[in-house]
Amino acid sequence: MKPLLLSVSGSRFLITSTGALYIKDVQNEDGLYNYRCITRHRYTGETRQSNSARLFVSDPANSAPSILDGFDHRKAMAGQRVELPCKALGHPEPDYRWLKDNMPLELSGRFQKTVTGLLIENSRPSDSGSYVCEVSNRYGTAKVIGRLHVKRKLDSWKVAGKGGASRMVGVGQKLIFIFPRSLLLTSQYLTYIHVFNIM
Repeated sequence: MKPLLLSVSGSRFLITSTGALYIKDVQNEDGLYNYRCITRHRYTGETRQSNSARLFVSDPANSAPSILDGFDHRKAMAGQRVELPCKALGHPEPDYRWLKDNMPLELSGRFQKTVTGLLIENSRPSDSGSYVCEVSNRYGTAKVIGRLHVKRKLDSWKVAGKGGASRMVGVGQKLIFIFPRSLLLTSQYLTYIHVFNIM
């Protein structure tokens, strides 16, 4: 019998940026299928697929939360969107609470709680720190503890010329650096410009 190929879609299904599949409000019929992840390379078109997985659906039993997905450390550049995963299994459905540097995090504006964790839009260096996701129901508590480091964008470059001469240039600006005629390309010497990042 030829296998049935269905694309996962709908409000109950969510595929994260890391490729994890989450199913909300699991139904008995979700256990009738095999699940497989298929990826396609955006430039070459090459496809790869994972091994198949089966979901076994049972009646819910009361249980304390157990972590399904979390993080230890994340790095990002300022301005990027950052996802901090925190997902737990438990019954009744657990509640989630986020803390930054041991203080409750206000989930509004750039900080949004999602089905899979915490989403930070337009990240800033000040967002760096320790994050805790507390998951709890009446049967217990679980935690995800991790650190986020947001690097500041490079604001300027230093261009070095002969004798250590330098110019400061802002990002997006133009620079014309005129070198002495004696430094031009000759048959004996290859002239080059060394550009390096200021650390």
